[in-house]
Amino acid sequence: MNLVQQQERIAQLQEGSFLIDTNLKEQDLNKILMERLQNLLEAKPLTKALVLSGSNFAARKLEALLYQANFFRRLDCRDRYEVRSLTSFCWNFLYIYFEEAELPSDVGLCESEQDRLTILRDAIISDEQLAEHFAQSPNKETLLKKLVQAISLCKNNELDPSTYRDIELFPQIYQKYQQQLADRHAIDKDDVIALYIKILENNSRLRYIYNGAYEFVIVLEAQYLTQLQYKLLKTLCLGETKNLMMIGDLSCPIFGINDGNSKFMAQDFVADFNPVIYHLTKNEKHSLFKTQNNDNSQPSSFNAVNFA
Repeated sequence: MNLVQQQERIAQLQEGSFLIDTNLKEQDLNKILMERLQNLLEAKPLTKALVLSGSNFAARKLEALLYQANFFRRLDCRDRYEVRSLTSFCWNFLYIYFEEAELPSDVGLCESEQDRLTILRDAIISDEQLAEHFAQSPNKETLLKKLVQAISLCKNNELDPSTYRDIELFPQIYQKYQQQLADRHAIDKDDVIALYIKILENNSRLRYIYNGAYEFVIVLEAQYLTQLQYKLLKTLCLGETKNLMMIGDLSCPIFGINDGNSKFMAQDFVADFNPVIYHLTKNEKHSLFKTQNNDNSQPSSFNAVNFA
């Protein structure tokens, strides 16, 4: 089976949960994804599909690519698919249901690293003890970046800040950072996902609506999922929607960008959704395509991943 045939087989997949372990180039993956989306929407006239990416840039790029295709520009098709980053998907939800999230109506999203650094710096200098400690740091910008990373680490892995010992006075800094966000009527990108999960867990009406809103969900670069992001997908998909496809490269290190961890794709997704697993790889010498019906056991190629 050549690579074109392999791609076509993935594109023809319909209902079910699927894990696509692949190192194909972006253009090849986009071709497969576009064809599968078209097949799904043509086969099921009432279907709505959701494609989620880790970054706004990747989501916008894919959405622009889809819009260039005649099929996805049709009026009867345009409102039947969404392409969003995980953060923007949750932010759109919170913007609508800000009262359920107990947020002010003028709440803003603090997403860029520079904005978070500014808020963190203001939080530190607002406290006399923290300001004095910060003033003694030989490299203040490096410390601020390390603090932002530590805050994200705690939020993405649902860790208690009081247990984080790598940075002196971190629990106090974390608390002041959160207070500074609240004073500015803002939330950061990590809190966006946590609040979305909290609302759906505590509001049965909204959980019923959103659990059935998308018949098919596709996640790109799934090897970089964080614990919080994977919990989001479980909250969204383990109800009415079980047609979840995760696409990622399991040959990447166990820890990826933004505290991501490929174990959520390789282990948790396999255990929770029992997906059919496809290995679709290409290099200069050969291409390999395998499928495996998983019964809660890991495929043999996962042995190459150094699980923690």
